[in-house]
Amino acid sequence: MKYEIAESFNNYLSIIGTTTSKNIPNFKQSYMNYLNRSTVISNSIFKEHVDSSYIIETADQLKSKLNSWHDEISAKLVQETLSDISIPTTRIVNRSLDSGPSSAKNC
Repeated sequence: MKYEIAESFNNYLSIIGTTTSKNIPNFKQSYMNYLNRSTVISNSIFKEHVDSSYIIETADQLKSKLNSWHDEISAKLVQETLSDISIPTTRIVNRSLDSGPSSAKNC
């Protein structure tokens, strides 16, 4: 019984893409033709850079725990050193926004 259910799902899921794609008309125009040019932002997910006050506000919202993330930096350490790291962190965030999502894999 379980095998039959699994097999039915497998059969359905293996053909749904082909079946659905046959019902979608083929358009020759690019998706960019439908976008308002003023709303298209190149190489960034945000329109404007962040400032150090945004970094400080965001870091202040972290729960002050001593346990660390995968990089062994705790939220408490970030909060305690915030006055020293907010400006360099702001530069890093803004450069990341400028270079776009493809650079995130290098972080």
